[in-house]
Amino acid sequence: EVLEANWQEAMDGGIRMVDVVGEAGIGKTRLVHEFRQRLADGTFFLRGNCAADGRSTPYLPFIEIVRTLFRIPADTGRKEIERRLARGLEVLGVSAAETLPYLLNLLGQEVDDAVLKERASETVGIRTRDAILALLRERCRISPVVMLIEDLHWIDSASEELVRRSFDGAEVPRLLILCTRRPEYEPPWSGAANVTELRLTPLSDRGTVDLLKTRLGVDEVPEALAGLIAEKAEGNPLFAEELLSYLQDEGRVQAGEHGIDFEQGDGGLPVSLENLLMDRVDRLDQGARAVLEAAAVIGRRFPPGLVGRVAGLDGETADHLRALEAAELIIPTDGDEEYEFKHALARGAVYDSLLGARRAELHGKTAATIEQSHANRLDEVADVLAHHYSRTERVDKAVRYLALAGENSSTYMVYGFIASSMIVWQHRDNIQRIRDGSERRLGHPATKVD
Repeated sequence: EVLEANWQEAMDGGIRMVDVVGEAGIGKTRLVHEFRQRLADGTFFLRGNCAADGRSTPYLPFIEIVRTLFRIPADTGRKEIERRLARGLEVLGVSAAETLPYLLNLLGQEVDDAVLKERASETVGIRTRDAILALLRERCRISPVVMLIEDLHWIDSASEELVRRSFDGAEVPRLLILCTRRPEYEPPWSGAANVTELRLTPLSDRGTVDLLKTRLGVDEVPEALAGLIAEKAEGNPLFAEELLSYLQDEGRVQAGEHGIDFEQGDGGLPVSLENLLMDRVDRLDQGARAVLEAAAVIGRRFPPGLVGRVAGLDGETADHLRALEAAELIIPTDGDEEYEFKHALARGAVYDSLLGARRAELHGKTAATIEQSHANRLDEVADVLAHHYSRTERVDKAVRYLALAGENSSTYMVYGFIASSMIVWQHRDNIQRIRDGSERRLGHPATKVD
């Protein structure tokens, strides 16, 4: 009701934001999903995700939003990206000459624009922000827009400023901004007149029982089962669902002749949501688990082709993905071209479970696979390669791709300098060994290595 009321105000020509706040697993993503199902046809929906490892990437959620707006899949080539952007800008009535270079730059494409290269990174960042605001404004004139930004607690500073400006005044009409975040982050726009904070509280015991009834498809749930899950889940719906799945996998919850049979048993239950998730992962067969581990390293979203090659299971990937989807660990995205983890907690639990050597190995395979598939256009994925190589011992490649990302995009230059400095410090012992070895082979100080 709160979401729909704010949406109606936006439809009437205003700008509204709903700030959905709650702990992990409390139902933020599910609430937005249910609201989206009720939206009328003709509503344009945009979505961007912030990421824990993406705070150094300016405008990260808006990269996804711009790709959605112009229907640009992640593996699109440079010429096709430019063609789609140019055509879309023409439809929107936005000047391509003024806007196109900044959008190409945002998407990590090399820009042959002398003016852009001469401008300071701060100026490029401001012009990029203004370009995205212009896109939003003109798109809202065509039809109402709902823009979702998930996991706001991980937002980068450039995106934070862009979000603030997008509803600061009446510049963008018929726009509803939905943000989801955890309570520890307090956005700078809290308390603004056109912002509604919607805090999700834990389910009551009765609400937990209703959830169990719906999941099991029954009118009654054994009192002992309801009491156990309500006590352990403490009102967290994701925890309640995972507890039920765990008990079903154990054979302790089954459909009986007169409803649901529940065997209490003597076995204990996992003490945390992460433990529950990892228990389900441990039950997977070896191939499905390998795919899930590779996916966790790639990111919250991942294309099937890439995850199959990283896991080394190319021909069997589709079957494993279907098994993971049936286990409700992953879900297909809107276009079915990618998958994503059902919840960020699931990805985090799998990623954190990886031993250091295995994690570095998968990051290295991911980087090498992307490097091979983009051999003729490495500049497009320089920032991604830098991220993955920075998690391996290949510090040379990490710094190289950070430098390339900086050359391609002055917006990234400062971030690249900071990140590369951090990588150099992290791997300082390895770098010193490389330097010492080079000096021995060359017979003089290794200035090139420096």
